[in-house]
Amino acid sequence: MKYMLSALILSSLALQADNESEDYLNFVIQIQNDTYQTTHKMDDLAPSGSATALKGVETSSTFQLWTINRDTGAEYLLDEKIVSAYHPTAEIAITTNDPYTGVPRTRVDQPFKVSYTMEGLVTDDEAPAAAKSATLTHLAVTYDNINDDSSAFLNIDSNQSYSYGLGKGLGLLKKKDDDDDDDEEEEEEKDDDDTGGLLGLVGDILDGLFGDYEGFGDGGFGWSPFSGIDYNFTPLVVVAMPSESLTKNGTTTVSQYTSLQADDLTKAAGEEEFTILALPEDGEDAAMLATAKVQVWPIASGEMSGFTPGQHYTKLPDIKIDLQDLYPSSSTYVRAYKGNPTSNPSNPIIINSSYIVLDGLVPIDRDYVITELDTFITEPGSYTLELLHETPFGIDILGQVSGLVKKSGLRVIGNLNTSE
Repeated sequence: MKYMLSALILSSLALQADNESEDYLNFVIQIQNDTYQTTHKMDDLAPSGSATALKGVETSSTFQLWTINRDTGAEYLLDEKIVSAYHPTAEIAITTNDPYTGVPRTRVDQPFKVSYTMEGLVTDDEAPAAAKSATLTHLAVTYDNINDDSSAFLNIDSNQSYSYGLGKGLGLLKKKDDDDDDDEEEEEEKDDDDTGGLLGLVGDILDGLFGDYEGFGDGGFGWSPFSGIDYNFTPLVVVAMPSESLTKNGTTTVSQYTSLQADDLTKAAGEEEFTILALPEDGEDAAMLATAKVQVWPIASGEMSGFTPGQHYTKLPDIKIDLQDLYPSSSTYVRAYKGNPTSNPSNPIIINSSYIVLDGLVPIDRDYVITELDTFITEPGSYTLELLHETPFGIDILGQVSGLVKKSGLRVIGNLNTSE
């Protein structure tokens, strides 16, 4: 790899040769920082400008800016810089309790683990910053809506305006009304004044994501928090969590819960993306070293209706089932058992006609009616019905009703006779 070297400490050079440039010979020496310390002299330089390194930088090189007085032969070392030929390497892995082999996914009430590995970071004080540390960023994107179109694509409303603001390590992007333009201009001015460094970098990413629909995606970084999405959604809130500086090699694993933002977190849906960025070096943009995301889905809910508790039925009524946000990989069904609600019923009856089995990409809603309950519940008595939802995280009871009473259908027919 060769590097373009902008003139090093030209103010120093100017002190020596600004008015006498023809009297000085300026050049750069490249010293390979290896066992042999091989030295290369680069082409002569004007008092300002740039030059291309003659040799690649296998590990690192020291570049020295020299000037020599043509008349006296006096040599002056004006500046010295170390340039690394590499960025550190990084990996990110996200694991959840869902064995799904696609994009990792979980539920808002479930923890997930983020493991990140850094290799190649150095501790040399003279090494460039990009060789000594990297930055871990974390974006939490809450969806406005989702659906179960398996052939879906990334669907962003190009007519919808968005705005963002950053402060104190936390960024928030939300939908903006048309009459908020003046407020947005004031907010942008505030961001320009108050937000710099890495926060400004995250702000640029968000601005690149939502400021221009045609260029949606990378904000100049060549990557997107929404790359690889295979379903429809509209982002409602994007939160840039506080970043972390990574200065040590090795693997770190953190267990955490979702950072999605919603009025009712149990119904929040979205994704969280973790990215490791190399620090900018020699005028180059920050490079993405690794990225990984996890999809976060809401908690399912449901209810049953269609009978009056305590009423005696010779023929059991139809039961209406309403389900919301069924987990993408799940089985949902109704069971019945005699007696009052209990955590460990004996001889439960599974209503086979009630099954909803999913193996998809996104949560779905379903509603249906269970008929012919008498084919499953054949004995008289008072029953409890439970609506169960089985996921990789366990079995949840979405609904429970008791007092469904089936009375005996036995009729006794007799005659009253008298004898004389």
